[in-house]
Amino acid sequence: MEADHAGGGSFLLGDALGMFDAASNGDEEGVDDVLGVGGGESYYRAKASVALADAGSGDGGRGFLLFRPSSHLFAMDFPETQWLVRGLVPEEAVTFISGEPKTAKTWHGLELAVAIATATKAFGEFWVPRPRNVHLVLVESSEREARNRLRAIGASRGLSPEQTTARISYSCRPELDLRQEEDVQRLVGSVLATTDDCGLLLLDPLRDLHTGKENEADSMAPVMRNLRRIRGALKCAVGVIHHSRKGGDGDSGRPGQRMRGSSVIHATADAGIYLHDHKGDGSTHWVSKVQGEIRNGKSAGAFWSRLDITDNEEGEGGWPCWKATVTGSVQLPP
Repeated sequence: MEADHAGGGSFLLGDALGMFDAASNGDEEGVDDVLGVGGGESYYRAKASVALADAGSGDGGRGFLLFRPSSHLFAMDFPETQWLVRGLVPEEAVTFISGEPKTAKTWHGLELAVAIATATKAFGEFWVPRPRNVHLVLVESSEREARNRLRAIGASRGLSPEQTTARISYSCRPELDLRQEEDVQRLVGSVLATTDDCGLLLLDPLRDLHTGKENEADSMAPVMRNLRRIRGALKCAVGVIHHSRKGGDGDSGRPGQRMRGSSVIHATADAGIYLHDHKGDGSTHWVSKVQGEIRNGKSAGAFWSRLDITDNEEGEGGWPCWKATVTGSVQLPP
C-alpha cells in the first residue's frame, strides 16, 4: 500500500505504522494541519493505512491460505444479527438503497441516518436499538439542501436541530474516486479523525463516487471491494444510494437485481432497501413499494413507504410525514 506524503513522494505501510506511532505519542511537529480537526494529514493517512491493512488490503498475509478443519466452525460462537435498524440495516453491512431517478432515495437514506443517530423508529415503524454516530457523504447535495432535509426529518420527530444532528457529521460535494487507493485512505482517515465509533457511513450516490464503467464487472469490482474494505476498516455499516434501471418494475428477478450496472454490485450487498412500483407526483408526494433483503438475518420483507412533504414558511421542505405500511408478517418487535 502506498500513499503520497503531504509534501510529495510516497510512504509504504511500514512508514505509515511509524508515523501513526509517532503521531499517537504526540510527535506531530512539521505535519500540515489540513483536516481542520487537529493533527496532520500524515497522521490520518497513516491511521487509515493501518485500519485498511487490518481490514485486508492485500499488503500482508499473501502467503499460504489458512485452511482449518470444518469442525472448527461448530466450535465457534456466532452472535445473533446486530441491528442498526431492525429488519433493514444490520451492523457492519454494505447496504444499498436503490430506486429509479426522482424516487426520494436521498430522503430515504437520510431518514435512516437520522433514525440511527437519534435512536428513533425509521419510517415510524422500524426499531433502532441505540443511537450511533453517522457520517454522510453527499456528493449531489448542497449544504443548504442537507440542512433543510435534516431539519425537516428531525422536526417530524419533534426534535430540535441540535438533537437531530448531535451524532451526524457530513461532507457535501467532495471529490472521491473509490477506485483509487489514495481516496479510499483519505475517506477512512477522515472518518477516523472525527470518531472511532461510526455506526453508518452513507454514500450518495454511487455513480458520482467512482470513474469506472458501471456495466463492466472488471471495472466495478475494485469499487465493490473497496466498499467492503471501508466497512471492515471502520467496523461500520456502509450505506450506498444507487439507481435502478428506468422501467425496471417490469424486469424479472428480485428488486435488487434491477440495480443499474454489473451484477457484481448486487452481489456485494449484505443488505438492500429497494424502491419500486412508484406512485405520487415526484415532488411533494411519493409512494413506493419497498423490498428489504438481508443476507444473514431476518429481513423486514416488503412494505409500502409513503412520504409527503409540506413546505415551511420559506418555501423549503419543512416537514416530511412518513408512513410505512407493512404488507406481510414482517413487523418485528424490539
